[in-house]
Amino acid sequence: MKINQIVFSVLVIMLGSCQFLPKENKTPKTDESKPTLVKTYFEKSGKLKSEITFVNNKKNGPAKKYYPSGELHTLVDYVDNVKEGETVWYYKNGQAYRVTQYVKGKMEGTRKIYYENGKLQAEIPYENNELIEGLKEYNAKGQLISKYPEIIFETQNTLLVNNQFTLICKMSNKTKKVSFYQELTNDKNQISLLELQTKNGIARIENYIPSSTT
Repeated sequence: MKINQIVFSVLVIMLGSCQFLPKENKTPKTDESKPTLVKTYFEKSGKLKSEITFVNNKKNGPAKKYYPSGELHTLVDYVDNVKEGETVWYYKNGQAYRVTQYVKGKMEGTRKIYYENGKLQAEIPYENNELIEGLKEYNAKGQLISKYPEIIFETQNTLLVNNQFTLICKMSNKTKKVSFYQELTNDKNQISLLELQTKNGIARIENYIPSSTT
């Protein structure tokens, strides 16, 4: 009994003495209302990958992204996680490649695209995030392009042979680097685009029509 009482007394003294130990210093909380710059780095090289300014846990101010070799890749301005103002993509030589204006997260105004030498390549107008008429394109010499290739449609009627009617799509300049899309509407009147398979710049829409169909 005496031994147990002594052991119990020692435990009480040890537990009681803990309250007199100095408390560990805690890391002070940062003020979220003040701008905080957050940086990320490439794993292999350790070079800067991106830097984003946060206020109240939201992107506010400039956000930068870099090429693995260190050059600036993109520069985006945010207001509460929403794009606002200019967004610029850059070539590695520092020349702007694409400049887009944003208003409350939507493309508004004229998007400009540049050649690597700094000459204007295209002016693309947007309104409320939608592409509108007024596209202007320039060649490498800075001259406005006024003549464009046309889309040519041809039909191939093989109904008597295999009950097929085919629509053939191609470009007047015979380019092979082209994509064609078919607009589809579902039963809910929702529109979607289906990319057609192309071979040597030619797309084919094949329709099977049964013999009994007029």
